[in-house]
Amino acid sequence: MAGLRPRDLSGPPPSKRQRTAAMYNRRRAVTACEPCRRRKTRCDNVRPVCGFCSANQGRCTYPDNAGGNDYATFDPASLAILDRINHVAALLEARPLPNLTSQTAQADLSSSETPESHAHLYVAPERQWENTDIQDLEPAGIPAMIDDDLFGRTDAPGHPAVLINCESILKWPIFSASVPRVHSFVLDSAAVGESRVDSTSASFGLHRGIQEDDFNNLSRKFLKLVHVKNPVLDVIEYKRFVKEAVEQGPRWDGPSCLVLITCALGCLSEPFIPARGSNQSSPQEPLNLSNYTAVSTADMGTAQCYYGAAQKRLGLLSPSHLYVQCLFLFGVFEMYCLHPLQAWNYFNQACVQFRNLLWCRTQEQSEMSTRDDSASDKPVPKRLRLLEQRLYWSCLKSELEMRYEIPLPQSGLANLKHPDIFPSPPTRLCSPMGSMGELEDVLADETNLDEQRSWFYYLAEISSRRMMNRAIMVMTSRDKEPNEGWINDILANFRHVNDMNDQIDIWRSHVPPPIDQEVSDHELAHFINIRSVSCREWIHRPFLYYAIHQSRDDPYMEQALPLAERCLQCCVSLIFQSPKHRQHGTWYVCRLSFSRALLLVAAVRSGRFSLPHGWEEAMQIARDILHSYKGEAADLQEASNLLEMLISTTCNYEGAGF
Repeated sequence: MAGLRPRDLSGPPPSKRQRTAAMYNRRRAVTACEPCRRRKTRCDNVRPVCGFCSANQGRCTYPDNAGGNDYATFDPASLAILDRINHVAALLEARPLPNLTSQTAQADLSSSETPESHAHLYVAPERQWENTDIQDLEPAGIPAMIDDDLFGRTDAPGHPAVLINCESILKWPIFSASVPRVHSFVLDSAAVGESRVDSTSASFGLHRGIQEDDFNNLSRKFLKLVHVKNPVLDVIEYKRFVKEAVEQGPRWDGPSCLVLITCALGCLSEPFIPARGSNQSSPQEPLNLSNYTAVSTADMGTAQCYYGAAQKRLGLLSPSHLYVQCLFLFGVFEMYCLHPLQAWNYFNQACVQFRNLLWCRTQEQSEMSTRDDSASDKPVPKRLRLLEQRLYWSCLKSELEMRYEIPLPQSGLANLKHPDIFPSPPTRLCSPMGSMGELEDVLADETNLDEQRSWFYYLAEISSRRMMNRAIMVMTSRDKEPNEGWINDILANFRHVNDMNDQIDIWRSHVPPPIDQEVSDHELAHFINIRSVSCREWIHRPFLYYAIHQSRDDPYMEQALPLAERCLQCCVSLIFQSPKHRQHGTWYVCRLSFSRALLLVAAVRSGRFSLPHGWEEAMQIARDILHSYKGEAADLQEASNLLEMLISTTCNYEGAGF
């Protein structure tokens, strides 16, 4: 303040009450353990092992080596404070924890403050996106602890595939008389040795093979069409690898393995083709079904050559971050080829290898900190930290997406309490430009523009995955069979669906313009719109089940019917928006189209609904999608045959026309 002046140190010191011998010297009441001090995260000070070290199986050491109940060195004021804290803790422990499934999602929004004890879950201050829409993608006020916990709850038996996938719909009572019980199309096909087509023996005709002159074009195609959806590479470093491979030829090392597998993906990737009516909730004009027939431009033969060469080098690599990147991209390649189990093997290995890297480093740093206090303050290099964020979220997201469709075990990566709720974009994308010339250089490079849009999409997709996890946890009962819970918990679900719709609206309102389908026709904007509609379809699915299987005079039927019809509208909209080009999610597109066609068949069979406009055309599109790819995957072949049978029998006794 203006009235304050510095004290004149030349004069005598002001009179000050002296401490008496009875006064005490203050001491620090608590000290963080060495690993938490090193990571600069808040420690809960639990002795002998704090919560963070316990969750990550790290070596927990405290500087004072004091026991958790050693209060001999505490001053009276600290003891009084500890006494009050213990009293509050006892009250909290005596209070029963709220059940996520018995409360509305609005209750999760009640806390707008970030609890100090959860501060370690938030992103490091180095993030510089505060003034962009990215930080707002997560609905306001939702504690990060809830989201992180929901990622960790995917290890429940049978969850989440038992709730969401197409096989779970086939178990609905309305299909019981006409559909054989299917555990998993993928696992059942694998059990009889039909899970994949033998690509190595198939005839692909003439192809170019591996040409070093093609590395640049294929790498650019990879960055533009594949990397934008999962930016797990450092683009600058990757371009250097490509340049070395062009100039010196591929070597038997990690960088060459990475270049070869990305070139394989470049051979398979195809540009996005906007679907008619992608911005509409239902079709408004006659449909040309030939527009939805997949016309593949993928060079499968050349892709297999690059893949084989990369695979030979993969076995020579030692555990490293580059090895994890290669494993992840091998999984992406197998997804392009519609081989989900092979993709799972690679994704699972990537998760396990990355988890082991983090664990080994934690152990090494803990050991060093016990010998040298200065080692505890040595931070992880920023470039490595950014790479680890991207690998963590991409591996975890890919694992969870697979487990939505196939009942597979967890890798254990979700059990690591990763401190960042979002990965950090590269500094060159979020830092202010030094000069106008530097800005023009960035804008002149189309790859940089694609990378910026890619990061908007990447962060929005992670946020949408959390939102979907939350919807699953809220709309299903953990102590009952899913279908039984949808009947018994109908009143609670009426409340939940309104709250979840509000959360989806908030999330959609914060999607940045470059990936907002209202203003952009880019592929990533299209996928973001599909994410939001898919979440709406899921939160309304329990009411479709209820309206189909409960008696017509049920007291809640009148309230459930409009919500069930909203589910059917979402199904039609999503089928019409199905991407036509080959991409990482093509197998998911086939499965989800089948699922939504099953929901429409169930609605037709029940005879209780006013079906949305265009539902017959949507059914035909779903048939065509499966028909286009069934020759490449035995599980899609089985799904296609079953859908044909269901449509045929439904037409026969309902008189519907497709």
